[in-house]
Amino acid sequence: MTSTPIPFGAAIPSLVRWGMSSDADFVFRTLVTFGPRTERTIATELGLSSRRTAEALAELREGGAAVSTDDSRTTTRIWTARRPAAVVAMLRSRRMRLVDGHAKSQSHHQVVRALRSSGVGAALPLDTVPGLRGSVTDGMRYLSRQATRDRIAEHVATDIRDFWTMSNDQAIDAEAARVAAPQDIALYERGVRMRLLALPPADGDPLDVSGHLINGTTYQRRETPNVPLRLMLVDRRFAYF
Repeated sequence: MTSTPIPFGAAIPSLVRWGMSSDADFVFRTLVTFGPRTERTIATELGLSSRRTAEALAELREGGAAVSTDDSRTTTRIWTARRPAAVVAMLRSRRMRLVDGHAKSQSHHQVVRALRSSGVGAALPLDTVPGLRGSVTDGMRYLSRQATRDRIAEHVATDIRDFWTMSNDQAIDAEAARVAAPQDIALYERGVRMRLLALPPADGDPLDVSGHLINGTTYQRRETPNVPLRLMLVDRRFAYF
């Protein structure tokens, strides 16, 4: 528990990112910055109604972000914020939702099996063979990871209109992000329509590192707990999966 206020202006993590209301975040920041206070003092200093203040404190108590002295009288009860780092760690652990790796693999194979029943996908293999390259059937090839990146870069550099992605990855590794970020920015600046359907992040943090690109028109992002496979479509003419 923290009993001494932190320096004014110091960075305090946002609890809104972890599912708490803006009122609770506001009250939490006040307690962390200025130290323990009564409910009445908080309401007066922040200009909040007694109801909003009480609800915010109840939310902080339920979430383990603040504690109060054991006093039956609400007006004299002293509220103290817990350390921000400990609060975030606790809220983060509550929201973590890891995707089952085996289920993810099974979903991919089910899609491939469904494709095999069609004329177009009759030649698709059921299992991906690591390192295998070359043609599978007309218009379809196995590519290594680097070859895939090179091929996507070629398509991105051309005059394309749409780039759609469906991703079943919950976390993007640093290497992949380093390669993809410049391409995403270039597509955005050229006005290419980008659509992303992805899994919710594993740690439950809704902050999107590409949020500065999302404008609701050129770039749109949607989340769903069920994404069958990783797929990229370029102008509805080329597909990578």
